[in-house]
Amino acid sequence: MANHDLERRPRLIQIILAHEHWADDLSNLEAGVADLRDRLAREDGLPPCYYDHPVTQGAVDGEIVWPIAIYLDGVPYSHTDGVIGW
Repeated sequence: MANHDLERRPRLIQIILAHEHWADDLSNLEAGVADLRDRLAREDGLPPCYYDHPVTQGAVDGEIVWPIAIYLDGVPYSHTDGVIGW
């Protein structure tokens, strides 16, 4: 495909799924687990939206639910193209 082609076309790209990458990284972080357990033990450790979330409410006793949020937004960088930013 030429750079001057203005048509939108699907492009196949290789990706690493974010949730799989994070699950692997976070499961190996002993300090992070200790910090999260400390926050969960304190009354003011995490905001109410953490405890109100369906994933947290559905967790089995002792299961760690990491408070992670992802924000994605389309960002235009020219008159014809854009990119997903996060």
